[in-house]
Amino acid sequence: MGEPTNLPGPSIAEQSHIWQDAAQAAITAIRQAGDKRPVWVEGYGSSSAAAWPTNNPMLHLLHDPLQRLVFSAHCYLDRDNSGTHYYWDEEVAAGDMVSGSALTADVGIKRITPFVEWLRDHGLNGNIGECGVGRQDRPDGQDDTGWLVALEKTIRFCYNNSLPFYYWGTGKDFGPSYPYGLEIDNGKTAPQWAILKKYL
Repeated sequence: MGEPTNLPGPSIAEQSHIWQDAAQAAITAIRQAGDKRPVWVEGYGSSSAAAWPTNNPMLHLLHDPLQRLVFSAHCYLDRDNSGTHYYWDEEVAAGDMVSGSALTADVGIKRITPFVEWLRDHGLNGNIGECGVGRQDRPDGQDDTGWLVALEKTIRFCYNNSLPFYYWGTGKDFGPSYPYGLEIDNGKTAPQWAILKKYL
């Protein structure tokens, strides 16, 4: 289940409990069917890495008899962690709406740290299952190199914390000019590849 959110209940705690029960039922059914592969579990609240400990206070209690759970968080680097804003200078001007502080190239590190600490506290495995940034090249010809600096800092942080990282490339569904995408666009390679290829 990708990015569970908006479940019924008056509080995040009650909503996340519903998600936890559903996730446990799925894990149990998967194992009863004989499947031995790792099971990825996303977190309540759209799987936000920054809000993971708050939105998933008891998710560490999920039981897998094979102990092959992988908790998968998401982290986008724009103002509100939505992946829907495309130009770095506009994001810096808007500020980090997640933390209420300035938005800098360390935004990914700040947002992923709570998730890393949660994994470490409970001795669990995880990954960043989605992350993405806008294009470096703006329609007005200016350079948005801040995105690439932020992306590299984020990946390096994950690498240093043994946290697998998956970029949200989208494939061709959103079209080649989608700013977060990795497809060839009018003969041009997506600038994000300059960072991503270092870690393949």
